[in-house]
Amino acid sequence: PSLEITDAGGNGVEGIEVSAELNGGSFSEESAVQVSTGSSGIAEFDNLVITGAAAGYTITFTTASSSIADVTSDPFDVTSAAADPVNSSANVPNGSAGDQTDISISLQDEFENPVEGAAGRITAEVSSGPNSGASFAEIIDAGDGAYQTSYTPSATGTDEITIELNGTAIDGSPFISEVVATDAENIDVTGQPQDAVAGEVIGGSPAVIVTDGLGNTIGDVEVTVSVDGNAGISSGTTIKTTNSSGTAVFDDLVIQESGSFRLRFDALGVSEGAVSNQFTIRPAAANDLIRVSGNGQSAAVNEVLDNPFVVRVVDAFGNPVQGESVDFTNSDTPDGASGTGLSTENAVTNSSGNASATLTLGSATGDYTVNAGSGVGTVQFTAEAIAGDAV
Repeated sequence: PSLEITDAGGNGVEGIEVSAELNGGSFSEESAVQVSTGSSGIAEFDNLVITGAAAGYTITFTTASSSIADVTSDPFDVTSAAADPVNSSANVPNGSAGDQTDISISLQDEFENPVEGAAGRITAEVSSGPNSGASFAEIIDAGDGAYQTSYTPSATGTDEITIELNGTAIDGSPFISEVVATDAENIDVTGQPQDAVAGEVIGGSPAVIVTDGLGNTIGDVEVTVSVDGNAGISSGTTIKTTNSSGTAVFDDLVIQESGSFRLRFDALGVSEGAVSNQFTIRPAAANDLIRVSGNGQSAAVNEVLDNPFVVRVVDAFGNPVQGESVDFTNSDTPDGASGTGLSTENAVTNSSGNASATLTLGSATGDYTVNAGSGVGTVQFTAEAIAGDAV
């Protein structure tokens, strides 16, 4: 994209710095979002990179001059890149002889955008085990990067299932499916997980019960627990065997990532797992203060910087911590500078753990330094004041 800046007579104006801001997302870090107009008054942005696939993006172009109005581009769409085997995955459950084993596959590009329309580039086979060579159902594109297929094992044992994209194994392939005789048919959650703090044991002692088709409990069945979402279980026993009452209790599970989650329980020989109620992992105590954005800006003397200084308070696991007080102070200014100010000297972190303040540069050119501090650390921001336009 490019734009032209002209004077009142329609002549191109050289040397005007133009900034590009993506509406509806953000440019990647390597993007050049500030470009100066050339001799013809045209600023060309030839290194803007967007990694998030979405429709209806627009770009707003701004300058530091209040006399030049902002302009916004026409809407445009960004589609997913080619599917990437490294970022693609599958869920292959354990199976039962004579029963269909449903397999779900998720395709993403290198930027973790879902990729549709690639069913013809996926292959699945039982590459090793008692059911080697078993036929698979046609791979169906379910939309939003999700694909489905299935096979029906006829013998018990351990099947290795290889899933490839364009001839390359996806993440986790080959997958293991333990095929058992049809005995256990149902698994149900009997003890729901409760809210907890990141890094501490999940409350509630989550538990499940395994039964046959008539509701009789079945002991000595292997049950595996996982997080039904993006997080993982940091520590604890994730595989247990049901006792004589058909029950397995998972009382030492720890998740370090904050957010809302559900636990998924899969029992050997049961084709459909059980999913718990949603529970919340809260951030642990504040542990560190990190600089997020805004450092290294420049503007004319007495001007307000385009972007605020942003910091984030996190716990020991990198989770954002809300409600923490952050103080912003001017720690160093050029000699003779006056008029320096901050939009706030104290801010409280929001739900993203962020707090911010915007600096107004003083009357003297040179470097200005602002410290941001909380009870867990201090970070420093610098900005440069340059001479204003000649008058």
